[in-house]
Amino acid sequence: METLRRTFVLLAASSAVALPLVAQTTWQLFPSIQTMPAGRSQPGLAYDSHRHLTVLFGGFLFGGTYSNETWVKDGANWALLTLPAAPPGLAATNLVYDSARRRIVMFGGVNTATGFSDQTWEFDGIFWVQRNPPTSPPARSGGAHAYDAVRQRLVLFGGWNGTRMSDTWEYDGNDWYQVATAHTPAGRSDMLAAYDEGRNRIVMHGGYNDTSQFLGDTWEYDGIDWTQVVTTSSAGPLADAAITYDRGLGRIVMFGGKQSWFLPQTNQTWVFDGTSWTDVTASVGQGPSGRWSGRAVYDEARGRGVVFGGVDNFNQFPGDTWELITTNVARHYAFGIGCAGSGGTPQLLITANEMPRFGGAWNVTLQNLSSAPIAFCAFGLSNQSSAFGPLPMALAGLGMPGCTLFVSPDLTVTMPVLWGTATASVAVPNQIALLGLELFAQGLVPDAAANAAGFVASDAAAARVGF
Repeated sequence: METLRRTFVLLAASSAVALPLVAQTTWQLFPSIQTMPAGRSQPGLAYDSHRHLTVLFGGFLFGGTYSNETWVKDGANWALLTLPAAPPGLAATNLVYDSARRRIVMFGGVNTATGFSDQTWEFDGIFWVQRNPPTSPPARSGGAHAYDAVRQRLVLFGGWNGTRMSDTWEYDGNDWYQVATAHTPAGRSDMLAAYDEGRNRIVMHGGYNDTSQFLGDTWEYDGIDWTQVVTTSSAGPLADAAITYDRGLGRIVMFGGKQSWFLPQTNQTWVFDGTSWTDVTASVGQGPSGRWSGRAVYDEARGRGVVFGGVDNFNQFPGDTWELITTNVARHYAFGIGCAGSGGTPQLLITANEMPRFGGAWNVTLQNLSSAPIAFCAFGLSNQSSAFGPLPMALAGLGMPGCTLFVSPDLTVTMPVLWGTATASVAVPNQIALLGLELFAQGLVPDAAANAAGFVASDAAAARVGF
């Protein structure tokens, strides 16, 4: 049980000096050796955090075609999927990954032949399925979408269907619900949003209003209300920028976009820390050319941002893929499948982006728990073997059908359960010898009603010590 602690002590002792906390972030062109998607504007893009794939759908192709292709990108290549069915060709839609249900969700979009869409589609990595929830937002394109992982809700704001809209909707996997907030951003479209998992807020910037003016305000949604952020410095008026939350940097990252109808598309890279926008273009090296209507995600397993698509200043549709890479960055990503209990399937999340950074702690949260007062989290140094045998290990023989052990339980932490959640952490010394050390975690939850053993297991998480 003390293996993890002993490992930290031995590795820390082998390093004579504390690690200087520096890292470099740079843009790099992704050199796929296979066929890549054709350039396009306003595609849907999401990161499937369990299959570790960037998923691309649709977009507007050069020449006027609305694509309904589905592409996936791993660490080496893009690949076009051959699927039995797919949504119609759409642009100005957004994909969002629902990590609790392990589905990519898509709502809305536009095709000039069919008009604005009010369809809800889900993709499980194999099939696209059109959902027909009892309630649905009005048809639109260019709305802002993001997934709140703590509240397990997809959030939609605004968009365009002949007028710029200012409504807020949430989707729980079964139905859409319109949310009445005390404060509401002005109606807008062609702005994007990202979930800041360090602060549990959805961040939205810019867009167009009903008179097609460029907006430069920043808003945050906490699940109850929208709040305009009075920033100490601003990214200014901007529409159709690519935006994502960079888990490694712990910041919202925004690239490109259009600042005015009279100015070229920008190639600026901005980061937002909750207080101010900072232009980091000069420090991240030569990146993508100026463009708008591209999309961005964060590849959690590889620890880097990904940007694809858009229209450049020559009205061309570059089909290049760029990655924003921070050297030796700390990582956290999910793997494996948990087994259902009376509170649902336990899910293991990173807590407020507290990754295994030097001098800090790797903090994780279990949610969807039973009414038991405690839960357990196993931290380990392997996902290949344990004292009990090779991993992963099916636990059906122990009275836990459908459950799997993914992590060597070298250190087990007991956690009190409050309101269906529990948290655990392991400290990380500030020593260079720990750089790149891989850690693993998985939750084990008492649940007398679930099975004969009275326990269920969560999915698992892998992490790497870094900056």
